[in-house]
Amino acid sequence: MLAGLAHPLKLRDMAAHAGYSERSFIRRFHAETGLPPVRWLHGQRVQAARRLLEQTESDLEAIAVATGFGTAATLRLHFGRALKTTPSAYRKTWHAVGAQRRLPAPRTRVSV
Repeated sequence: MLAGLAHPLKLRDMAAHAGYSERSFIRRFHAETGLPPVRWLHGQRVQAARRLLEQTESDLEAIAVATGFGTAATLRLHFGRALKTTPSAYRKTWHAVGAQRRLPAPRTRVSV
């Protein structure tokens, strides 16, 4: 599933690939991960989007397609649900924090 994040993944296809009925797949997947397959998949896509926001200057549409959300609107919806912020705000904050880390520490004057 991780290798195919950019592609549409249907529950029936995931179940068939694993060799289970949809109902059995959901039950087994939940037992192993603690999440239903679709929620787990959305979480993995949000994590992939976070990495792209941190490491690239790609626009939201490109990131949405690359992570399987399809549109920037869908990316915003799932990103907001998971992280309580927008992708744009996340990127802005991430880059601001990174810039702060790259600044040299201020010199302090020591008098003797």
